[in-house]
Amino acid sequence: MICPDDIQRIIGPEGVFAKKTPGYETRQQQIDMSLSVADAFNNGRLLLAEAGTGVGKTLAYLSPAYYLARDGEVIIISTNTINLQNQLIRKDIPTIFDRGDVSYALVKGRNNYVCRSETDYAAGSILHDGEKLFKRFLKWVSKTETGDFEDIDFDFPYWSEVRSDMHTCRKNECPYFQSGRCFYYNMRKKAEGARLIVTNHALFFSDLALKAAGKIRMSDKINDILPEYSCVIFDEAHHLEDVASNVFSAELTNTSLPYILKRLRNRKEFDLSDALLDSVSKLSDLMFAEIHTNKPDFFIEDISTPALLTSAKDLSEQLGVVIDELDDIEDKDVRSQADSFCDMLAEARIAIGN
Repeated sequence: MICPDDIQRIIGPEGVFAKKTPGYETRQQQIDMSLSVADAFNNGRLLLAEAGTGVGKTLAYLSPAYYLARDGEVIIISTNTINLQNQLIRKDIPTIFDRGDVSYALVKGRNNYVCRSETDYAAGSILHDGEKLFKRFLKWVSKTETGDFEDIDFDFPYWSEVRSDMHTCRKNECPYFQSGRCFYYNMRKKAEGARLIVTNHALFFSDLALKAAGKIRMSDKINDILPEYSCVIFDEAHHLEDVASNVFSAELTNTSLPYILKRLRNRKEFDLSDALLDSVSKLSDLMFAEIHTNKPDFFIEDISTPALLTSAKDLSEQLGVVIDELDDIEDKDVRSQADSFCDMLAEARIAIGN
């Protein structure tokens, strides 16, 4: 049970922050909000709080969160922006959680981490053979401890080809996973014992979406994104509706399918004909040429015309042919990689509406 005195010990006039921050002034609105958060924790209820500029909302919810985490509960703090995540993990949380009795971690999406297997594949392709920039990247991969894109100190335009991707990740079948050298899963392992997890809205809802779809179980330690938790604090919550809508819908853009096709062409072991992939590319171009709207995001049925529906149907059918070709691969190792592409193509068909 979190009591008012607990809150005062952190953000009160004689609290932790008052002692560490010169000129610190107690803010009653901050204390009131913190007490409301503590009450919500104590009674297991929902709380919607709006704080104006200068109230200090992060400290208001971190103060009761500290006591809950200290008692062994796992708390998720979800934000919308990287700046707030960095502020929390580098400044606010270390100040409150400085006793070492509560562990905390930042959990990012896998796309922020380099995949060693994808890097090996890209390094062996003709495209990057002898390229100075890619050699510099390989040197970085050999030295980095995190594999985090944020740690690269030079421009690298090929990140999409080497980043970790849920669709192509082989998990426990990957030699880098087996040897404990996977950057993404190493980050996840470090976060397993943390009592306070900082993440972003998109990752939080992606975790929910995967669990709702039955692709992972709450107790699945390999495939889940976030650990089991007791409560969630949504900061920057006004972005939740847009983020949730994006996560719980299938999306197809005029660049995403060409990207998938490019990767399929590079996978010579899949033995897909150029003619088949060319036909998908042409049908994709035809479908997007029939889209006449100024809206950046839309449902295809909202702008449908006979020509658009016909081209969408043709594209969906041809994507189905590619999926069938990949399904027929007999080699077990190759098939495990092909399955991931089947998932991507299936999602594209859902977005098209067929």
